[in-house]
Amino acid sequence: PQKFHLGITPRVGGITLLCGLMGGAVIASSKGILPSSLVWNWLAALSPVFLAGLAEDLTKVILPGWRLLASFVSAGLGCWLLGATINRLDVANLNTLLVTVPVLAIAITIIAVAGICHAFNLIDGYNGLAGGVAAMVLCALSYVCFQVDDRQLLSICLITGAAVLGFLVWNYPRGLIF
Repeated sequence: PQKFHLGITPRVGGITLLCGLMGGAVIASSKGILPSSLVWNWLAALSPVFLAGLAEDLTKVILPGWRLLASFVSAGLGCWLLGATINRLDVANLNTLLVTVPVLAIAITIIAVAGICHAFNLIDGYNGLAGGVAAMVLCALSYVCFQVDDRQLLSICLITGAAVLGFLVWNYPRGLIF
């Protein structure tokens, strides 16, 4: 239902993104920018949502609910393997609650990450729309990471942004791959 391109177009763009992520992560790890344990945990965390997306791209029979479940699993793995949780929302009493009740912080993180992932699934299909939005979001996140001196997250944002821009070369304006 979200097909806006004409003709047969390969739907395996996620593979190109994963290759870009892996290549950038290996380089960053070999240069000492990112610890190898972080790289492997990051790739492990994104595996369920990647595999669900790939299965959908290849078979076209995976229901959106299963892809959403895969994004919840990936977000949960990110919380567990990377220790990545939302611990502050700048709402007076909620910040204290997030710190004192870690399960709440994990639940909010999983819902937020899965929601963003599924939102990108919804805008996918137009030539360059999801990739363009992702590139803008990653630029903004990179700037914030730079401002707060979070070099590891800055590296991950830049690696992901580079992979997205590489994908956009093939996707926009003619949509040679999705």
